[in-house]
Amino acid sequence: MFYPASGDWDLKYFRKVASTAFTANNLVAFESNGTGGDPIEPADADDTILLGIGMKTVASTDSDYASNTRIPVMIPRNKASLMECDNVDGTLVQADEGLLVDLTNAESVNRAASSTDVLVVDKFISTTKGRFAFNLPNFK
Repeated sequence: MFYPASGDWDLKYFRKVASTAFTANNLVAFESNGTGGDPIEPADADDTILLGIGMKTVASTDSDYASNTRIPVMIPRNKASLMECDNVDGTLVQADEGLLVDLTNAESVNRAASSTDVLVVDKFISTTKGRFAFNLPNFK
């Protein structure tokens, strides 16, 4: 899971992809990796541009599950806007600071992968927790 840690963040609302589950504090991206813009979907390992941190859980039992309703998303204002992730796959080490890494999925960082390079490791906290910045965010 991801949490804003420092810097400036804005809370904005985006239409979600219908009939898709979202978990609060997971990363989101625009559908079709940003080529189509709104709506948003949970981020995955193939995304090359991330939007922000989704702030609402959407379950299949929700009345708006099959709709394109808007959900809140924390958007970083710049690269100084840092977030913490307490779900790092692999073993994060201090030497990883400054390196580019990928996502495993919307809720975790893949510290051993560097093909999409969507996150920058800012700070080692523990082997499973670190501070990160978006490499190429959709700054609005």
